[in-house]
Amino acid sequence: MPDRAEIVLHIGFHETGHSAVQRFVYKNADKFPQSRFLFADALGDVPRFARDYAKTRNPIALGDLIETLQAALPNDGSFILSAEDLSGAVPGTPQVRDYAALLSLLPTYIELLTELYPSAHLRVLMTERQAEDWLFAVYRSLLVQYRIRLTFAEFQAAHFDASQHAEITGVLADLIHPVPFARIEFDTLNDHPLGIGGGLLEALGFDVDGCAPVPQEEPPAMVWHECLRLNRSTLSNPEVRSAKEALVKA
Repeated sequence: MPDRAEIVLHIGFHETGHSAVQRFVYKNADKFPQSRFLFADALGDVPRFARDYAKTRNPIALGDLIETLQAALPNDGSFILSAEDLSGAVPGTPQVRDYAALLSLLPTYIELLTELYPSAHLRVLMTERQAEDWLFAVYRSLLVQYRIRLTFAEFQAAHFDASQHAEITGVLADLIHPVPFARIEFDTLNDHPLGIGGGLLEALGFDVDGCAPVPQEEPPAMVWHECLRLNRSTLSNPEVRSAKEALVKA
């Protein structure tokens, strides 16, 4: 560990490897100091407040987020904060069309971390994905969570702006300059022999030699097709929810 504290803020985009990093770290716990990683499950209500802010732009939600995040952060030391919902709710969620909330959320995180760790070297990392692949991954996920009735083509047209990751990260990098801002292509991680999590940690400078791979699992196509059919059916919301839960568990 370097003499100077190093903090990496890995906050997006959704469906670009955050869960894969967490699974990789947990599977290879003997290789990595667990104190260096803060994932969503260690942040309490922070992800919920970030999602709420993206939906409402209510400053109260932003204030609750700051207070809760501050309480969840360590007193000192180096760490990687990796949680996609720090970017807010995923576009396509009811009330959320794009990543506009990030224009407020990211500077808020930078201001808090700079205040709490004035001598630390802070950098931001975002993982980018090709537009159609990202939109399809988000679409499949949201079909399970919500009663979305749109076809993929309709969803793609409605949320195209949110898929333009290079443009979004360019704006964000300018917004927080001179804080270092790194961008990693998801496809590069996906091709790594140890999987997405191993590829991202290697890109961050970790030694991943001897680690166990964690392959990426893709849900069967029939799952999302059936979820769309259920969402468009005349069943009640509780009936649809129950049927989708059984489908996912099968």
